[in-house]
Amino acid sequence: MSDSPYLIQPVDPRPVQIFEGANFTLACKAIGYPVAEESWYRIDEFGDAVNLTRGIAGNGKLVFEKAEKRDSGMYGCSYRNALGSVGKKQDFIVCRDEIRNLEKHTRTDRLLAWRGRTNQTS
Repeated sequence: MSDSPYLIQPVDPRPVQIFEGANFTLACKAIGYPVAEESWYRIDEFGDAVNLTRGIAGNGKLVFEKAEKRDSGMYGCSYRNALGSVGKKQDFIVCRDEIRNLEKHTRTDRLLAWRGRTNQTS
């Protein structure tokens, strides 16, 4: 029995945010018969899909090691066989480490403010 590819592990449609220096894996898996060929691409500044060779781990995974701000962008997976193709795209956003520090301080400030309010009522 022949079948065009279909996604069994689609890319999450929500943007992925990670911090610089972090490791992360995008996953997208499809099956079909004959076996579908997997490819990953990035949308460039002109809106064109550029095939990737770096970071492809196979088996439906694109790996980012020590992500950098320049890794931010729209990525997609594609599966193709003689009967058809299927694919998905996902935004990948790498945030600078200063944002993590700012978020950490903001949470600490909120906690201290909350503690101050609860201490005043006792």
